[in-house]
Amino acid sequence: MGEKNDRSGKRVRPKTAERGKRYLCARCRKRSPRPVLGPAPWYCPKCAPAGEAVPG
Repeated sequence: MGEKNDRSGKRVRPKTAERGKRYLCARCRKRSPRPVLGPAPWYCPKCAPAGEAVPG
């Protein structure tokens, strides 16, 4: 995939945060106490789907 280009001169932001920069739960937006290294979306323990372990 190529670099994001925009001819208007505005800066283009990535749609998701890179690994280690993800802090907010995808459902309630609660902040993680430490960087989340797994792929998006990340859920806090309260919002995690049943039977799914919450990484990092």
